[in-house]
Amino acid sequence: MKKIIKLIKFTYFLIKNFKYINNYELYFDDNIFLLNQKSKSSIYLENNQPVYSLNPIDLDDNFLISYKRAIKRNSWKNSNIWRTYIACCAASNSLNLEGDFVECGVNTGGMAEAIISYLNFKNIKKNFYLIDTYEGIPPKSINNDEIKAGINTKHYKNVYNEVKNHFSKYSNVKIVKGEVPFVLNNLNIDNIAYLSIDMNVPNVDIKTAEYFWGKIVSGGIILLDDYCYSSKYTLNKKNFDEFAKRHSIKIYQIPTVQGILMKIPLSWSKKIIMIIYEN
Repeated sequence: MKKIIKLIKFTYFLIKNFKYINNYELYFDDNIFLLNQKSKSSIYLENNQPVYSLNPIDLDDNFLISYKRAIKRNSWKNSNIWRTYIACCAASNSLNLEGDFVECGVNTGGMAEAIISYLNFKNIKKNFYLIDTYEGIPPKSINNDEIKAGINTKHYKNVYNEVKNHFSKYSNVKIVKGEVPFVLNNLNIDNIAYLSIDMNVPNVDIKTAEYFWGKIVSGGIILLDDYCYSSKYTLNKKNFDEFAKRHSIKIYQIPTVQGILMKIPLSWSKKIIMIIYEN
């Protein structure tokens, strides 16, 4: 019944906005309407209000090449282009910071492949640690509250050898097999500029952020893949909102369902406090 209601609403939406979408190519991606024209402009339809803008993806040839390479990793069943673009941008903004890159929750490495290609990472003096069990979510890692919320182990194959072989061509990409957060104690990482968390288990995700927080450099970025993905991940959003509050920072929630968290430099915090005090 819910699907029928959703279909009716969608049909009404198209009819109401027909004058905006005529002569455009319409497609879904990550629940965002993207209407692409030869002029490389786009219209985002939100709350039935059209918002016109240039389409950054179509204007970025390097990303399109990188995304095609990422698709070959068979990490996603559906299009993941916008979320991948956000990850590439976040990683790019961390490039000039001191510290390595870390991705927790890799599967076959589609997102990592996109970032490596986009940044030409093989020529960068950083390491990229790709951490995963490479055989799915350990059932014991899911607690009772998460089970009630619908978190499950899903269906993953053992891809460790395939992933290890694929990324072996990059000397600065390190494949780490093990269960997070336990395997993290075995790593010798001093500073982190970019951290991606995507393990689909809220209690594991937040433990990862807490473990690495002291290693994130000022200005470093944490990308939360499942920050507000669905009601099933309400616990994830709750955990990270509380985490952000404790550290006096704000998580940027974006329509791709991801969350972006930047570690604010101490000097910025002092300036903000001074401005508030003076006013």
